Amino acid sequence: MGGLKESILALKNYSFCYKEKRAFEEAINLLLKAKRDADIELKDDHKWKVMIETQLADLYNCVGRAEEAKEAMTKGLEMNKRLGWYLRQLANKFEIRKFLKCYPDTLN
Repeated sequence: MGGLKESILALKNYSFCYKEKRAFEEAINLLLKAKRDADIELKDDHKWKVMIETQLADLYNCVGRAEEAKEAMTKGLEMNKRLGWYLRQLANKFEIRKFLKCYPDTLN
């Protein structure tokens, strides 16, 4: 799987399944593949890229990679803002809010 626009969401969703199984490194690898495909297939800012970045931030946080987590979350939320979307419109808004409570300086 991969290399096509249609695979991006499948990889992202598959990554979520691995997260639920607490297989965090596998989940991260799938999201990184989705991110590479999204960078190739989608325009600069896209809702799918926001979802990938914010989910990646959550996973990095799960494995103790705080700096990478903050960087990914900042990138995702800045992109979301450029797109004109609100946090409440994102499927993983609860995870994002939880993350921002842990790292309130993420967007500073």
